[in-house]
Amino acid sequence: MMAQEAKWTLNLLFHQCAKYVILPPTSNGCPGFKLVKTYETSLRGFTKILPLNNNQAIISCWKDEVLQKVSFGKHNMTVETNYPKIKVDDIAVMKNGDILLSKQESELKLLCEKGAIESFHSFSPFKTFGIHVNNENDIVVGLASSSDGGDGKIVVLDSNGIVKEHLRMIRTKTN
Repeated sequence: MMAQEAKWTLNLLFHQCAKYVILPPTSNGCPGFKLVKTYETSLRGFTKILPLNNNQAIISCWKDEVLQKVSFGKHNMTVETNYPKIKVDDIAVMKNGDILLSKQESELKLLCEKGAIESFHSFSPFKTFGIHVNNENDIVVGLASSSDGGDGKIVVLDSNGIVKEHLRMIRTKTN
């Protein structure tokens, strides 16, 4: 049996990115993993790593307020593009290659292929806290009225930023 395409994961303690291959399930049904390579970074930690392909990724670091597009070579990791002074909570890629940025702000941002950061959709007065792009290119966004876990919503947008559906969650106190 062949191993699947390499997957990326993080080692936050040692300032490294690690590349693993997911192996076919063992006799007990659990998948196996094989470490392929580790790469050093000067970042103090990662908020998210988003693989773009087998040799490139977008990395965000909330502590260092930086977003980086990096490429992984045989021996080292190279920063292709550095976006300083940007705090990113979550990132997701759309089918056209554009990157969505959740910054715990009302505006969901879009990092276009040419490097510009634009507003994609406003959720005011809510703040974005998580994003996911599904196989149909729909965008699922987690929202909260504040960072302390107030009322929230889950909103599904199409790839043009038009709301398809939403689910509102109301926080209630229980005894």
